[in-house]
Amino acid sequence: MAHCLDIAGWTPERSIDTSKYQKFFETEGFTITYRTIEILQSFGGLRINPLSGPQAVFGSGPINFDPILAGEGEQSYVEYRERQIGLKLTPLGEWDNLAMLLIADDGQVISDAGNMGTWRVDRDFESALELLILADRRTERLSLPELA
Repeated sequence: MAHCLDIAGWTPERSIDTSKYQKFFETEGFTITYRTIEILQSFGGLRINPLSGPQAVFGSGPINFDPILAGEGEQSYVEYRERQIGLKLTPLGEWDNLAMLLIADDGQVISDAGNMGTWRVDRDFESALELLILADRRTERLSLPELA
């Protein structure tokens, strides 16, 4: 896991200016938590490519920590999911180029792939990041896709 973080440019000391993300959240109407800003200070702008190997129980894809890319114009959709699963959500980025990666106000990390459903990646960011990189255990489905 450390190798993937190193390649992406992450270090434990990494701390970027998050003012553009904070302005985006305010403009779009997303909830801003201290934990969201803390994560983005450390990971904002990074693209992490997961490991692939025999331990993987699912095919994971790149993790792109860009909440603007993931959340621009999606506030009403995120509000819909919030009502559906009972949590306040803020975009962190994209996962596997198709799912929005969100953090809940209680610290859970959620993956939403629209018509493919919504999953709890894990109950905290560190565990979720490990799961997304190693793909070594299953996620918990929170909602089923809408049928037309």
